[in-house]
Amino acid sequence: MAKPYKHILVTTDLSPFSINAFESARQQVLQAGQDKVKLTLLYVLEDVTNTSLPYLLGGSSVIKASGVMEVAESESRQKLQELVKEHFSDFQVEIRLLVSTIPSSLAIVQFAKEEGVDLIVLATHGRSGISGVLLGSTALKILHEAPCPVLAVPITKESNAV
Repeated sequence: MAKPYKHILVTTDLSPFSINAFESARQQVLQAGQDKVKLTLLYVLEDVTNTSLPYLLGGSSVIKASGVMEVAESESRQKLQELVKEHFSDFQVEIRLLVSTIPSSLAIVQFAKEEGVDLIVLATHGRSGISGVLLGSTALKILHEAPCPVLAVPITKESNAV
């Protein structure tokens, strides 16, 4: 018999596609018992201030670049709060925003290891087109490296139209 989940991590890239994983995460929490499981909503914001952004700005200003990251971080926190209010209003949810210099897939795996996550719930699709081909699938990388089971939720036709 499988041991019950105590910490469920649901990831988002803040795209409409990632919302597909939310209902599956809700169901897993309900199955485990809301009072017995911790639910964390995680978004990884890749920090570009030390890499490509200063280059794009002419290599001159880390101050300008860090200002961009501050705005991105603030907007991301607000969006995460909106997502919780809209999709998890009846749940206790810990919101986590990681600003990371490593790819989001590695940051998610590292977070899961450090925080003792028992299950990762994610959507199978976020980015699309050529960027998805060149960068590889974040979901696939997490599936290969995760220290725990991963529930990969496919996109639906309704969300594909978003």
